[in-house]
Amino acid sequence: MPWTLLAGIGFVESGHGGSLRTDGTTARRILGPALDGTDGNIAIPASAEGRRLDGDPRWDHAVGPMQFLPSTWTMWGASPSDSDPDPNDIDDAALTAARYSRAVQPFGTSS
Repeated sequence: MPWTLLAGIGFVESGHGGSLRTDGTTARRILGPALDGTDGNIAIPASAEGRRLDGDPRWDHAVGPMQFLPSTWTMWGASPSDSDPDPNDIDDAALTAARYSRAVQPFGTSS
């Protein structure tokens, strides 16, 4: 997957995560709006993964600079440093986006 495609996704979703610390994590946790069925969002009640990642006991939120749903992050989250994947780590988020995108639609194919 070209890095420019990942960069485009990161820019659209979160402006590349905003301010980053020297370790590649975002200076603040990035959360999308509550997925409560309002404002054109689908309603996704809080999952165990969501409560752990976004802290909301009622609704899931997309998390991190690439805006993953908690269930997607839990299934596909990866870290190039073999540490626990963190959706607010730009390296982990980019690797996970590449893995997930390749699994959903292998690069070079069309729908």
